[in-house]
Amino acid sequence: MPENPIIFIVGNSRSGTTLMARILSCHQDIHILNETHFIEEFAAEKKSLRFESGQLRSIINRMLTIQRKGYYRKAETDQYPETDSIVNELSHLGEISFKDIIRSFFILEASRVGKSIPGDQTPRHVFYINP
Repeated sequence: MPENPIIFIVGNSRSGTTLMARILSCHQDIHILNETHFIEEFAAEKKSLRFESGQLRSIINRMLTIQRKGYYRKAETDQYPETDSIVNELSHLGEISFKDIIRSFFILEASRVGKSIPGDQTPRHVFYINP
């Protein structure tokens, strides 16, 4: 298995993605996040390879708000201390891709609950898979 794998559960709505996420989350190493909608939500940002520090902090704080408060409360973006650890981790890369941001965020959320394999259960992410 690759180092720091990320599981994406994708499929049509109402096809069992939530059930699959709950089953996988029972595993001692797997933490499936809520439906994040990150990939579709941040489609404009993911095209950029250079993120200013403020922009990067804003994206991560929105992601944390969506994960912890729910998608429908995303307008109530809070500031989180964990944001700095992700920004610091990514700052050594130079050019930061959206994939780098997603990976760091997912690993942070899994490690926060003592697990090592993060995942996502947003069915619409199937439209963004790049073979």
